[in-house]
Order: sequence, then C-alpha cells, then structure tokens
Amino acid sequence: MSEQNKTLIRRFAEEIWNKRDSSKLGDFLAPNCSIQTPDGTLRGANEYKQLHETYLRAFPDCKLTIDEVIAEGDMAAARYTFTGTHKGELRGVAPTGKHLNETGMMICRIANGKITEETSIWDRLSLLEKLGVAPEAVKLLARSAGR
Repeated sequence: MSEQNKTLIRRFAEEIWNKRDSSKLGDFLAPNCSIQTPDGTLRGANEYKQLHETYLRAFPDCKLTIDEVIAEGDMAAARYTFTGTHKGELRGVAPTGKHLNETGMMICRIANGKITEETSIWDRLSLLEKLGVAPEAVKLLARSAGR
C-alpha cells in the first residue's frame, strides 16, 4: 500500500498542479476530505478547487515538484517545491512579476486510493517576503536573523 500512496501523491502533483486539471480532483480527494493549509481549512474538492484556481491565477506558470515522498500504512508525506512567476493578484496582492521558489510539506491520510485528510505546510511570510510585500518590520527581523 505504501508504494501506491507514494504514486498517488506524485500523480496528484502532476495532474492537478502541473497539468492544471482541477476536473480530476475527485480522482484524488475523498468527497468529505479535510485539508488544513496556511490559507485555512478546506472541505471537499470544491473548496480545494477554489484554492487551486487562486494560485493558478496568481502563478499561471507554476510547477509543483515532489522532492521526496515517504509512506507507511495509510499515511504519506511529501516535501515539495512550488515555483512560478507572480503574474496575477494573490489575496489582494497585485502582481509583482517576481519569480517564486518556495518549499512546503504535505502530510496525507489515504483510504481506498483517495486523500481523506491533508495537512499542507508552507511559509506564507516567506512567500510575501519573496514577493516584496511583507511588512517592513518583518523584513528587518529577517535581515537581522541573517536571511
């Protein structure tokens, strides 16, 4: 089962994000799935589709690369890299034209070949810093920490 779950995660990244095909969300997400993200809690494929479309509009050339994935039993975890150019509005932030390279993690519970729970973790503050729109005080703190 672990190898099947690893394959599911890789296919999810490729089909949904890299091929930009939200019509296949039902192939990967259980109808009552719960997804925790820095942008909030999502329930089901329709709410995930809204998040997906928000990021596709903001980063139309985005790519989600699975850097590594581990799985055991009904759980799979992946470290990924999200890249793209900020060409569209993102949650009130006007396009900056800046290229983004951001890492994150997803931890999934899988049943019957579909994701039932997911926790996605990425650094929203880092994303805003890279786009050049983080508050000045935060930028100063980052500089003093050597970033």
